[in-house]
Amino acid sequence: MLNKTAFARIFDFVAGPWPIHPIGFAIIAGFLNQFSGVRLAVSHGQSTAEAWIHFLPSSIAMAAILWAGFALTSVLIKRAPTRRQKQATYLGINFLISGIFAVLFGIYDGRPVMDAPLNTLRMYLVILTVSTIFGISENRIRRQATRAEDALAEVDRQRSLLLQADEGTRREVADFLHDRVQAGLVVANMQLGNISEKLSDQHKAELKSVIEELEEIRRFDVRDASRLLSPDIAVVGLERCLTELSARYRDSMNIAVSVTLDPRTIDTRRQLAIYRIIEQGILNAAVHGHATQCQVQVLRSGELLEITVQNNGRVLSGTAISSGSGTAVIDAWTSQFSGSWSLTMGQENHVLLRASLLSS
Repeated sequence: MLNKTAFARIFDFVAGPWPIHPIGFAIIAGFLNQFSGVRLAVSHGQSTAEAWIHFLPSSIAMAAILWAGFALTSVLIKRAPTRRQKQATYLGINFLISGIFAVLFGIYDGRPVMDAPLNTLRMYLVILTVSTIFGISENRIRRQATRAEDALAEVDRQRSLLLQADEGTRREVADFLHDRVQAGLVVANMQLGNISEKLSDQHKAELKSVIEELEEIRRFDVRDASRLLSPDIAVVGLERCLTELSARYRDSMNIAVSVTLDPRTIDTRRQLAIYRIIEQGILNAAVHGHATQCQVQVLRSGELLEITVQNNGRVLSGTAISSGSGTAVIDAWTSQFSGSWSLTMGQENHVLLRASLLSS
C-alpha cells in the first residue's frame, strides 16, 4: 500500500510540470504520423511517393494543431502562480489537447466516435511520456552542465590562488632582500669601516676592497634581485622592467625586446601578466633550451595583447612540452584575462612561445 507521502512523490513526478517544447513535440508528432501512415499505405500496395503525398497534409495539420496547443500550454504554465496550479494546467491542458486531437483526427480518418476516449487516453499517455523523457534528459544535462561550470569555477579559483601565492611569495622575498639583507649589509659595512680605522694602512687597504665589494653587492645585486622578484611596474614602467630582466641574462643570452604599444594604455595587472609570461618564456629558453638568442615582442592586435618569445634553443620534440610551475604560471595568467598560449616551432626552427590576453 502506498502511503500519502509516496503517492505525493509519484504525483509530483508525473505532474511535473515537465518542460513543454511546442516545436519539438509538433515535429515529432508530424513525423510519426507521416512515417506510420506511409508504412501502412505501402503495406497495402500503394507506392511510397503516393503515400508520402497523401499523408503529408494530415501530418502538417497535426503538427500545426499540436504546436498551437502546446504553445498555449507552455504560456499558461508559466503564468500559473503556484506549483500546484502549474501542475493542474500541465495535466488539464494536455488532456484537453489529447481529446481534441483524437476527435478531429477520428473524424478525418473516419473512425468510430466510440474510439475517441481510448484514443484520447493513448494520446494523453504519449504526451506525458514524451514530456517526461524530455524533462529527465534536460535535468540530467542541466546537472552535468552545472557540475562542469562548478569545476571550471574551481579551476579559475585555483589559478587565482596560484597567482596570489606566487606573487605573495615573490613580494615577501623581495621585501626581505630589500629591508633585512640590505640593512644587514649596511651595518656590516659600518662595523668593518670602524674596525679598519684601528688597523695598519696595509690591512686597511685590504679591508677597504672587501667593504667596497659588499657595498657593490648591496647597491646592485641585492637591489636587482629584489626588483626581478617583484618588479614595481606601476612606478618604473613595463619597458624598463623588461630591460632589467633581459640584462640578467646578458652573459649567456642576447635578448632583444620590442614593445610596440603604449603600456600606459594597459592597466598594471595586465602589464604584470605580460612581464610574468615573458619572464617564464626567457627562463625556459635559458634553462631548458640553452638558447643564445631570444626575441621578445609585445604588441596590440585589435582587442588582444599579443606576446611572443622566440629563441634558438633546443628543438621541441613530441614530448618536449610538459607541465611544470613555469607553464602553470603562463596558463594562469593567460586564463586570468581570457587569453590563450601555445609553444610551437616557429620560423628558422626557432622555439616560439605565443600568448594573447584580452586588452580590456
